This record gives sequence, structure tokens and C-alpha cells, in this order.
Amino acid sequence: ASGCEDVEMLFVDFASFESIKSVAAALTEKTTKIDILINNAGLFKQKYAESVDGIEMTMAVNYFAPILLTKLLLPLLKKSEKARIVNVGSELYRNGKIDIENPFILANFNGNKAYANSKLLIAYFTKELARQLENTTVTVNFLHPGVVNTGVFREFPKWVNAMLKLFILTPEKGAEPSILLASSSEFEGVTGKYYKRLKQTELAKCAQISEFDALIWDKTEA
Repeated sequence: ASGCEDVEMLFVDFASFESIKSVAAALTEKTTKIDILINNAGLFKQKYAESVDGIEMTMAVNYFAPILLTKLLLPLLKKSEKARIVNVGSELYRNGKIDIENPFILANFNGNKAYANSKLLIAYFTKELARQLENTTVTVNFLHPGVVNTGVFREFPKWVNAMLKLFILTPEKGAEPSILLASSSEFEGVTGKYYKRLKQTELAKCAQISEFDALIWDKTEA
């Protein structure tokens, strides 16, 4: 579709740390640098489930997976003259509420809360990573692309999905903000920001607790 014959797809299972490590190793063998990384995979679980690594599935896929992949690919991103990382999130991060003593587990599982928390944690990850990359050629931003018809709500009742399809964006339209944020000269050098579609927006207060930035990072690594 792009008219480019030099296109290759690599498969990665975001519910498996081993799969993420494997694809990062494959990319390291195949290329000398990476210019763009868009962390877009995600899911919305209605019932409790765990990844192969024993982590609640929403948190495993939406939070830990993009962080692990990003950290493993940072050496290649730093070799680019101007690399960009786009962390695709959701406005639902505003509904998140983190227990800083144990930010990755809900005492009583609720799919909506788990999803919101995973996206709120990505906001904190984006801010802290931007701070750590200040003196490099790599920028990182957090993006709400709009509500997009990608099947993320497939565990909801059929009538809910039927209603949503009347209002939400097609995958093609939903991809536009990610592509532009990752490639347009308009966003060159911009880092640590939050965008709703393509409008830079201040994060909600729940994502602005500055002492959480490094603390959540440390707990995530642990």
C-alpha cells in the first residue's frame, strides 16, 4: 500500500516478556538505528487474567510491555539523529487512581479501573523518560488519538460495540495523530508533552504528582 518494497513485519506478543526480548534482539541484529517507535498495542479486559509472567493482563500489555520494549530499543533510538517515541494512551487516564505503595495491583479487580490506571502510569513513564533523555537526540510524548475502532472493546457486549461504531474513528483516521506526531517537523524537539489528537494539552492533576515520576519508575524496574 505504501509503494515501498522494503517493508518487513516482526511479530511480538506484548503479554510475554520473553517475546518482547526476542523481538528487540531481532531488531538489534537487523538494523543499526531506529528513528521512530510508536507504542500502540493495548487491551481492555473485563475479567481478571494473567500474562505468562504472572502479571495482571491489562497492566502487562498496556504498561510493562511498552516500557520493556522501549528500554531494550533505547540504544538503537539513541543512534538516530532525531528519534521519536510516541506512547499511545487514552483520555481515560484521568479516571486512574494509583496506590503508590503498590501501583500495579488492584485490591478488587475492575476492568475499567485497571485500564485507566495502566494509561495513567504510562503518562508518568513518559514524563520520567523525557527527563532522563533530556540531553539526547530522543524525544518522547504521550498521545490520546481519539476513540478508535480497533477491536479494543471486543469483550464488551455486542450492543455496546454496535453503538460505539456509530461514533468512533476508523483505524485509518485514528492512526493519523500518531503518524504526524512521529514524523511532522511541527513536533521536532518537543518532548514530555501530552496531546489530545494533535492539540498539546496539560495533564490532569492525577498525572502531575512530581514525586511519583521517579518513584513509579523505580518500582517498575524492581
